Amino acid sequence: MARDLASQVGRPFSIPIVSPMVRALAYLGGVPIAACDALRALVRPRTRSPKLRSIVARRFEENLTLGVPVIVLAHVPLGSFLAMQAFFSATFTEAVGAVVGLGLLRNMATMMTGLTLAGLLAARYVPELRNRPAAGLDDTPEAVPDRDVRRGLAADPRGEDDPGRLVLARVLAAAIAGPVLSLIGVAVGAGIGMLVAKGLLHVAPAIFVGKFLEMLRPVDVLGLVVKGVLFATIAALAACAEGLRDDGPDRLATPAAVCRAACVAIFGILFVNGSWFTLAYRSGDPFGPLIGR
Repeated sequence: MARDLASQVGRPFSIPIVSPMVRALAYLGGVPIAACDALRALVRPRTRSPKLRSIVARRFEENLTLGVPVIVLAHVPLGSFLAMQAFFSATFTEAVGAVVGLGLLRNMATMMTGLTLAGLLAARYVPELRNRPAAGLDDTPEAVPDRDVRRGLAADPRGEDDPGRLVLARVLAAAIAGPVLSLIGVAVGAGIGMLVAKGLLHVAPAIFVGKFLEMLRPVDVLGLVVKGVLFATIAALAACAEGLRDDGPDRLATPAAVCRAACVAIFGILFVNGSWFTLAYRSGDPFGPLIGR
């Protein structure tokens, strides 16, 4: 009887609890592995490939082309909403410039940019990397391989694409685009907020901008750059990690991977944003708290 009891101890407890945790850790480990592979490709590239600068430039342009329309549309209601909050509260309306501008600069613009890139990069990079050819994914559009190579009659002299190089180019392009898109969001949202404040609260643009600049601190600008880079990097790494993962021939594998990449990126962005607020704005001088001094 004791032997029967001992044989069942741990079996119903260990497998249902430990196994999902191990699978989750193994899955999330793909993101730092992709980051390490990108660093390795930066220091010790494996194969010949186009210049990294040209690849990053083309990917950066692509990120702006895809991101700017969404960022502009997303920040139009954000700017008007923050201004309307001051209108409906009807208190301290002269500070509406600080409420709108700093609200966007400190948190909303980088957050919305990060969430936007989480979806855009997942939808762009996951199918691209999963369906990539053996070589030439990041070649310039003018670089057309030899006809015999395309037909499989001759060996491709370029060799296989280095996965780390593919990740590196996409992460660098996203990291550059993150702060740029965030700044565009701040400009659009603050501009809309200024128009709403002038129309509803009769706050002159000079007062709107003056209050914003009066409460602006270096940590706010630093946060826009740092969080813009980090959020975009997280989005790109999550998308690349899913793109390089092989889920087999299942026809639903790629759409599910896009969804997983976006969810992992959003979780990472929310975690980093909460950590930044805790460290930067609740750590005392010279950072915060900034209100009530």
